[in-house]
Amino acid sequence: MAIRIIKEGKKTKFTKTCPDCGCEFEYEVEDLHTDSSICLTTYPCQFSQYVICPCCGKHLFHGYTTESPFTFPNVIYTTNNLDTLDCEKCINKPDPLHPVA
Repeated sequence: MAIRIIKEGKKTKFTKTCPDCGCEFEYEVEDLHTDSSICLTTYPCQFSQYVICPCCGKHLFHGYTTESPFTFPNVIYTTNNLDTLDCEKCINKPDPLHPVA
């Protein structure tokens, strides 16, 4: 018997523990903020996403997105390689201990 996908799922709820204050909380995709700085070593450009700790306000890294926080008419960001997004080669990579607000 072969496995057949009837409807693909999409994870919308996440949990995180703040390394500073120890707060454990749950958040959703709508709670994510997108950093406006970009990594120029990748194409399409990658934008860092973070969530704010509800107890101490620290910016906690969530992941990367290729969706621009800016509005550019007639520009579409697409990629076929979302599994290997990596910013390790970036010289100006964001410092997770000192995030830019």
